[in-house]
Amino acid sequence: DRYLDMIANQSKYFISTGFPELDKIITGIDRRNENMVIAARTGVGKSMMLCAVAAAASKQGLCVGIYSGEMSVDKVGYRIDTLLGHMPNIAISRGELLAMKEYKNYMDSLPNLGYGSINVLTPAMIAGPATVSALQAFVERYKLDILFIDQYSLLEDDSKARVMHEKVANISKAIKNLQVLKEIPIIAVSQMNRTKNEDGSQDTTQIGLSDRIGQDATCIIMLDKK
Repeated sequence: DRYLDMIANQSKYFISTGFPELDKIITGIDRRNENMVIAARTGVGKSMMLCAVAAAASKQGLCVGIYSGEMSVDKVGYRIDTLLGHMPNIAISRGELLAMKEYKNYMDSLPNLGYGSINVLTPAMIAGPATVSALQAFVERYKLDILFIDQYSLLEDDSKARVMHEKVANISKAIKNLQVLKEIPIIAVSQMNRTKNEDGSQDTTQIGLSDRIGQDATCIIMLDKK
């Protein structure tokens, strides 16, 4: 009966990524059991894809949380506005006068669109990099339906491990435990190292910092520029 219900009510069980081609492959994001990783090298577009999926989740009426270890709240907001309002990011983020009217029209239309809320947490708000305990408090305070993390290397280990791969392994395990505890999807960004397979492809062995990230993930999306 649960299987038939899942077939009949896909949106009850899965969240669209906002990319129809990707949804066709992975059936979207599991609402209760997803610990997804977006992995790529620097400059490929990991953070922008994270924002794109977050924007898509908000369009589906979800309460969205984003932890940004590098960007300010405004910078994250401008990226989300770029995606929801179909406006050029450079024009908005640099305050170009030509974008002002378009941006105002977009902001005026937002209250009528029925989107869910987007809440942002940055290190500046909590006097330093977030631990997974801080992320749990973030989830609980805003009653988040989905959490996005940018990125593993910008989190702090609650157990204060000094060796990097141990630190990241602890963080990965804690994120997985948080996902199971709260039964909400968590999507996090991770760096890829510089190696590639002989045929130019990438696999989980190229995920940087710790093998544990790949082991704990339910799904890994690897980005590359051709």
